[in-house]
Amino acid sequence: MLEKLEKIVEAIESKKGQELIILDFEGKNSLCDYAVICTGSSNRNIRAISDFM
Repeated sequence: MLEKLEKIVEAIESKKGQELIILDFEGKNSLCDYAVICTGSSNRNIRAISDFM
């Protein structure tokens, strides 16, 4: 699972995502193990990150 998380973080960083936060829900939530939140410098930047993911 950590390999996927690392790839997600690398992808966000490659698209200039900022203020990256990773929330660990592993073993606490049946919906997901992690939540990844970030900010962007503009609406266009945020859309690029979202579309890439």
